[in-house]
Amino acid sequence: MSAKPEQKAATTGRVYINPFVPNQGLKQDQIDHSARLTYEDVLHAPGVENDGEWEASCRFWITHALEETFGISRYASWKGPIPQGANWDFPFIERLPAAKTEYHALSPLHFNEGTIEGTDAIHSAIFRDQFAIPEDDARYSERLWLLYGDQKTVKLSTSVQLDREDNESDFERRKWLQPIVSIFHWAQNRLWAIQKSYTGPVNNPVTASLAHNMQYRKIKKVPLEQAPFHELKEVVFQAWEARITALLFVQLKEEGVDITNLSQVEAHLKSRQPHDVARYITSIYNTAFASQAYGNNCAAVNTNSDEPPQDEEFLLLVRFLQDVMPIKNMLYACKYGDIGWVERCYNRSIVQCLGTGGTNYAREMLFMLWLSHKGVRFNPVVRKAILAGGLVNTRGHEDSWQAIDHHGELLNLVVKTWMKEQANSSFDFRTCLSRCLPLVDWWDNWHRALEDSVNIRVNAAHSTRSRSLDNLSLGLEITAHSGALQSGGRRLTSFKLPNINQAGAKVLRAAITRFNEQMDQDLSSIHIAPRDLVADLEEGDSTLDNDDAGRPTGPEFAPGDPEDYIYVGAERDE
Repeated sequence: MSAKPEQKAATTGRVYINPFVPNQGLKQDQIDHSARLTYEDVLHAPGVENDGEWEASCRFWITHALEETFGISRYASWKGPIPQGANWDFPFIERLPAAKTEYHALSPLHFNEGTIEGTDAIHSAIFRDQFAIPEDDARYSERLWLLYGDQKTVKLSTSVQLDREDNESDFERRKWLQPIVSIFHWAQNRLWAIQKSYTGPVNNPVTASLAHNMQYRKIKKVPLEQAPFHELKEVVFQAWEARITALLFVQLKEEGVDITNLSQVEAHLKSRQPHDVARYITSIYNTAFASQAYGNNCAAVNTNSDEPPQDEEFLLLVRFLQDVMPIKNMLYACKYGDIGWVERCYNRSIVQCLGTGGTNYAREMLFMLWLSHKGVRFNPVVRKAILAGGLVNTRGHEDSWQAIDHHGELLNLVVKTWMKEQANSSFDFRTCLSRCLPLVDWWDNWHRALEDSVNIRVNAAHSTRSRSLDNLSLGLEITAHSGALQSGGRRLTSFKLPNINQAGAKVLRAAITRFNEQMDQDLSSIHIAPRDLVADLEEGDSTLDNDDAGRPTGPEFAPGDPEDYIYVGAERDE
């Protein structure tokens, strides 16, 4: 933004009023720091095991994929009473009541949140300067404010607390601040893990790999590592639906249908009855989503037995389908404000994070399990406040919820666009940031009010391109090579068959032990030490945890009582 080649950093943020926090606010003594996690706590945590909700969600997404590909709801013969086994509705667990979330933007903070010193200065600037709560205020000794951000924001905030834990001042000790990892960056991290595990080699790729799927669809601009969220999400989810299509094609082929003739496929589906829906979906579920499918679908490898060898190519398809499920469930639950599913997806990802080398996020997921159950003494009010605080509803509709850090990322996008368009020789970084941030929320509200006053509404919605043809085409390709189980077995020679659950389960006990040891180092600490969770475990790739891809932003703080507010921090580098 200037002729000088220099780097400048600033941090922005928003505060959100959490309606589920009690009027007197959360208290520090509501967290039981003496509680510890056990191996059984993790194994039996909601969402870890394949229970009824897991099966119902799998059947929902199978039905959804068939609808996306074939439009099965158009067939009159399929519109009868929904048979047992088909699931047209998502199995919601604990939805929040639809209501607009009140939020306000902070003034720009000219500190680098990417460092411990900058994070420390940001905490002081927000609570002492912008919230105007003096350092000697008694609230710092008893209150607890929730801070949401990506894993790095949480880690740096924790480091500040550990560096200050021996300070005599309640304000300086930062025990009044509870850092919590947010949903959007969790989803981004999990998508990167899927991409890393299932892309495979680019040269001569396996049909059931993402590398093959991207080449088949001629996708050239999506990076093969740490791709942008919106691009990678479409690649992964479309590949997921194509695999479901392939599994249906296998059944239709067994019924004598020429699956290469789409007219014949459509005619055959139209002739089916409602009970056939359940049969198709149940068969797909048993083949790819049942508990035994992940590891035992094709007989264990045992060269000394008479059992056939594993069909690793088919297992690659099955494991991809199951490993993507927590991401699909999380994003859908986030859209509809279901904190029950948010909690379940967090819990299920503990083993997955460990299995993909994401040790930092595994630590945060263990902490979320500890915090939402053991740490709060199973207090439902505190648990709900913590989980609900990670969601924001800007429109007040039942399907307009979004992750708190995603809301901040959208603000970052607006601010960056404004700064790029308005920057000139006399409009430097500091001036531009200070003028843009206070106007962003005001401009959005004014724009909507003006449209309402003259009865004009600009429709910003755009049509979504149907994935039907892509699913059919890729589904046929997968069916021809990887869609059916081969009794003779097949080996993957180009890359190792991923087994995320097994890899994570091997180090789970050690990870829990390490987690508890860190908690024991300081019983008064409100968070765990930022050192490596599994330093004594097998070395994993921690690059997935370095999610520095643009974090939240926001303008001037509006007057109000800051006691019920939630803060989200974000770093900007120019």
